[in-house]
Amino acid sequence: MSLRLQLLQVARLAPRLLGDSTELVRQFFRSQISPAGAGLDRSGRPDLYYTVFALAGLQALDGEAAYPTVENYLRSHGNGATLDFVHLCALARCWAIVDFKAMPPGFSENLLQRIESFRKPDGGYGDASSQHGTAYGAMLAVGAYQDLGQTAFDFWPVIQSLKPLESIDGAW
Repeated sequence: MSLRLQLLQVARLAPRLLGDSTELVRQFFRSQISPAGAGLDRSGRPDLYYTVFALAGLQALDGEAAYPTVENYLRSHGNGATLDFVHLCALARCWAIVDFKAMPPGFSENLLQRIESFRKPDGGYGDASSQHGTAYGAMLAVGAYQDLGQTAFDFWPVIQSLKPLESIDGAW
């Protein structure tokens, strides 16, 4: 099971806890998607990273989004050539939520190549300014591989990159 599906499984319990407020929360998530199909950041600007949260929230609550509009927004980012690491991974997650099969031909392979360009010498992943992988980078990269249907991902270098991040008490 992927990270995204595990999170979704837990999040789908929300309507039981929200009760009568469930529809209000759905409406909030819908309001966070612009007419152009983009999730809105805290300042009301379109942002791929925030698109993930709006779409995942709706998905967890069995809410509908204007998926053709969202698809157009996702397509406007092409293969992610101009995106940073976090937004590349967000693009993969958004496509997985909207419709994995609707991705442009060759998209998955191109996106994974771009994600690999953020691999660090220690085997982990991080943004362009970092020389070492981070725990967050590892989570994003593993999630992106899973979101793109790549289950044969070699986790060992990523796991090794996390070892220096372990604290004395065994936490991370």
